[in-house]
Amino acid sequence: MSTATPIVKRRADYKAPDFLISNVSLEFELDATATKVTSMMTITRNGQHTRPLVLDGENLTLHSILLNEAEVSDYQQNEHDLTINTLSNRVCLNYQ
Repeated sequence: MSTATPIVKRRADYKAPDFLISNVSLEFELDATATKVTSMMTITRNGQHTRPLVLDGENLTLHSILLNEAEVSDYQQNEHDLTINTLSNRVCLNYQ
């Protein structure tokens, strides 16, 4: 769990999201020492732009990322988010 001061998000700073997520399916494999989560999402680009897909998430260990059933290599991950470079307007994203 992070001990950093949370970032304040104000309604006045709101902007429409770059991508819309229409469907999410989660599969959990529980174990005494670790939990494995597989996420499957249907995502659509919101408007005409070329910005990357950015997903929030902390303390994630990625084992695989598939975009439209193809292995993804053009991505960046840091302690706060996952950024995937894609020009597709609609994608099916699977990751573990």
